[in-house]
Amino acid sequence: AKLKSLRENFATCKKTEVTAKEMEARNVTRTGQVELRRFPKNLQSEISQKEAGQVIGPKMNDKIAEMVIVCDRKDDQGATISRDAIENNLYSQRLAIMARRHLRELRRDSIVEYR
Repeated sequence: AKLKSLRENFATCKKTEVTAKEMEARNVTRTGQVELRRFPKNLQSEISQKEAGQVIGPKMNDKIAEMVIVCDRKDDQGATISRDAIENNLYSQRLAIMARRHLRELRRDSIVEYR
């Protein structure tokens, strides 16, 4: 009953943490930023469907009631590299190779005179 009221009155993560301690919750853990794959499989699908500020639970597990709150969410967008960026990178690499080759030929063909 207390957890349901906590869920219904959810405002912010910090406020919920304080409220849970006032309700004499035994263990309130703030995990910080955690990758989704670090959670148990049964929670991964639920968490992936939630947005920031949404609550999962309360659930009963072995005499313990658990609630998970998604405070912040950063989806991995992956590396999106444009075709132009790849082209520019390849052009720069080719140019650097040509410059090194030219300098090597200059050193090889040069004549140094000491007086």
